[in-house]
Amino acid sequence: MGRFKPFAACVFPAVFAFALSGIYAIVDGFFVGRSIGDTGLSAINIAYPVTALIQAAGTGTGMGGAVMYSVRLAEKRDSEAENFMKGVFFYLALTGILLTVILFPLTDPLLSLMGADGELMKPGREYLSVIVLGSVFQVFGTGVVPLIRNQGKSVQAMYCMIGGFVTNIFLDYLFVWVLRFGMAGAAWASVAGQAVTMAGGLLCMRGQKIPVGIPRQALSVFFSIWRIGLAPFGITMCPMISLLLMNRASLQYGGSEGVACYACIAYVITIMYLILQGVGDGSQPLMSRFYGEDNKKEVRITRTMAYAAAAVMGVALAVLLYWCRNGIGVLFGASETVSLAVGTDLYIFLAAVPFLAFLRVTTAGFYATEQTRFSYMIVYGEPIFLALLLPALPAWMGLKGVWWSQTGAQILTALMGWGLKLWSDRVHGYTADAV
Repeated sequence: MGRFKPFAACVFPAVFAFALSGIYAIVDGFFVGRSIGDTGLSAINIAYPVTALIQAAGTGTGMGGAVMYSVRLAEKRDSEAENFMKGVFFYLALTGILLTVILFPLTDPLLSLMGADGELMKPGREYLSVIVLGSVFQVFGTGVVPLIRNQGKSVQAMYCMIGGFVTNIFLDYLFVWVLRFGMAGAAWASVAGQAVTMAGGLLCMRGQKIPVGIPRQALSVFFSIWRIGLAPFGITMCPMISLLLMNRASLQYGGSEGVACYACIAYVITIMYLILQGVGDGSQPLMSRFYGEDNKKEVRITRTMAYAAAAVMGVALAVLLYWCRNGIGVLFGASETVSLAVGTDLYIFLAAVPFLAFLRVTTAGFYATEQTRFSYMIVYGEPIFLALLLPALPAWMGLKGVWWSQTGAQILTALMGWGLKLWSDRVHGYTADAV
């Protein structure tokens, strides 16, 4: 009980918050799918990798800075910790501005690159242009949460995300269903939700001086933040690279109905991914603190508890989704054909759940303890394996081969991660006999 209480205090609010963020990701699809149909649902799905890029930039900056802040505090280097906090705020602002300036003129070329054509281009443009204009709010909304969590305020971080979630639902209902603003209305609802999360995060830091300005040794701080942050950035972004690859393959082998089928599956599977990520990221502050204190035994025990929690939650969610499989397409307003395909093929994606549970905790453990190379290999290995499998399996199995390519890539990545973990534990002394 002595170890479980602080573990639960960090992990359970993070899991709940990440679950909300997963539902957050499907709210636009729910309202648009029931208002516009398969075309609107497919357009959001095709545009989503750019949304993910914006949010991943905030996550990488926030998580990278939060890990460095937590480790430096544990090492009793308070001045450096405060400088990393200043760096987080400075680079979140800079990143949001740069993304808006760079991406807005590229909206149409990006949509074409991601497979939008004909009837999907106009709704995709309406949605994506608003998302890009709101980049600053999205970067801050995703970036301040890990910083708050690493200050021991997991519950407050959860409340910030709840506020954004409720705002997004209400405004989606108002803008899409009542006022009939269509795709642009759904996008404005998402941006407003992230703005509320950002505001809540800043309120959580009231009573302490929020550092504003350029940090000392700004370039060194930037590279230190992103040496860690590149892994959480990839955890958010690589599924979107996979989404891009999967969308193009789904379009090739299944047409617009194939894309809509994958959109429905991707929405619900995303919730599961994020819950498992919540276990890893929720345990990260504890692992980083124990790592800074050079307490290898507690790092190992915390990670073991996270593996157990992720396994239990993952299996429970897989069973629940399989039980509800025939209603998923209906939930998003998909056609009868698409809904039937979703219910028939969902099991292929659920087969990867135990492997994903292992991967999310292992990756968090690596970047929590500054083993960045291994976290990169796991995070960026999955889309590489997917890119290798997609030319082969669909040619043999058709559309089901597209689905099995994603599951196969996740299994191969987990096997690689298992080997890296065994090697790392032996070298760094995280085995049971070593501690």
